[in-house]
Amino acid sequence: MLETGQNVSEIYSNVTTARCLLAITATVLILIVMEFLPYLNLTPDMILAIFLFVLCNALTPLWLFQGFQKMVIVSIIVLISRIMGAVITIGFVKNTTDINIAIWAQSLGMMLPVGFAIWQSIGLVGRWRLPTLSGVKSELTEGWAIFQTAIFSTILTNSGIIILGSVAGAHVAGGYAAVERIAKGVSSMFVPITQTIYPRVSAAFARNQSDGIMILRKFGVLIFGLSILSSIGLVLMVPFDVVGRIFGQEYNEFSSVLFILAPWVVFGILNNLIGIQYLTNIGQQKWYASAFTISGIFAFTLFFLFTPYLSYSAIALGLTLGEGLLTVLLIAKVYSIFKHRRGGD
Repeated sequence: MLETGQNVSEIYSNVTTARCLLAITATVLILIVMEFLPYLNLTPDMILAIFLFVLCNALTPLWLFQGFQKMVIVSIIVLISRIMGAVITIGFVKNTTDINIAIWAQSLGMMLPVGFAIWQSIGLVGRWRLPTLSGVKSELTEGWAIFQTAIFSTILTNSGIIILGSVAGAHVAGGYAAVERIAKGVSSMFVPITQTIYPRVSAAFARNQSDGIMILRKFGVLIFGLSILSSIGLVLMVPFDVVGRIFGQEYNEFSSVLFILAPWVVFGILNNLIGIQYLTNIGQQKWYASAFTISGIFAFTLFFLFTPYLSYSAIALGLTLGEGLLTVLLIAKVYSIFKHRRGGD
């Protein structure tokens, strides 16, 4: 948990500034990507909407509320942004030409709770302190391993559709993206849970590793079990024609990818429990970031090599096999750690 006082206020200002700089950098990268992927056809107002979405995300300090274990605030912010984004989308998006409205809907949904988030954060840390160059640099350096993991995760889970679109066309990419969204939606349901338990697990590891392992095992068994049930649910969606009922019968040709993506959900939860909840809390965040990078590069390689031959199935396979490789690497690391400790005893 975070401590109160001047130190927290300084951390808050430096981290927020660092996040805003990264948001600006991300927007510049989007502009560069546009030059190489003209089929995306992003207009200036779409770019503005994307930039505002990223900037609002940077200004929303969910990490601060997690540190103070104010998970109710996190839930309110996430709930407001999701509901408002959905309401605007349903109310104003009428056909495929309204993609700019859909993008703005997500941005506006994120913009609305920002004021509430900043107000709540000021109540926790006190007045805003001017960031310092050394402080911003320190936060970027110390958080680089976790940032590396987060950015690779984001790129990995979203770039496959871009690659698919460039190879197979927008129609195939759109169809696959719709079905893939079901698997991602199921996976995202676990995010609030893992975010909620992280402060408690971290505090337990701060006391001693035995306490940390005990509480992680307590939560982990339940969460892992739920992930398996969710994976089975994805598989059952295919014979029960869930895809056709939600999106229309023309999307049924893509429904088979749910078979491939079902293990991806389980691997993702297991990797969070081992990598984020365990390894980062025992000081192995750099190793975890390296393992994530290796698995990410592996998945990218599969995307590029097999998409021309397997079309959208290659994207689903790349995601699942990349996540599976990460699972193998993490389990091997945990085995090595426990073997070394037994040897030391």
